[in-house]
Amino acid sequence: MPKIQPTDSIKLGDGKVLSVSELSDKTKAVIEVYDSWRQKLFDANEEVQLISTAVNAVLNQLRQQVLDHLAPKSEKAPTEQPTFEEGVEQTPAQ
Repeated sequence: MPKIQPTDSIKLGDGKVLSVSELSDKTKAVIEVYDSWRQKLFDANEEVQLISTAVNAVLNQLRQQVLDHLAPKSEKAPTEQPTFEEGVEQTPAQ
């Protein structure tokens, strides 16, 4: 997974920019923790995007399976797309 750019400077409200290398060891340690959490957040967001893509792909397959199941063997599949809500079983109107 890609890595975030570590914090190397901090911009203060008055526009002054401080280099992390000039700060105390205690402050540098806090910045390391901050960067660690930023990396975890970045990684988690990437994972959520992958999961969302996978869920949508499976949902599309599920819709097609339902349409195939509902279509009589000699007829074309219905054009109305079934919708699904989490935790609620639904059947298309007959």
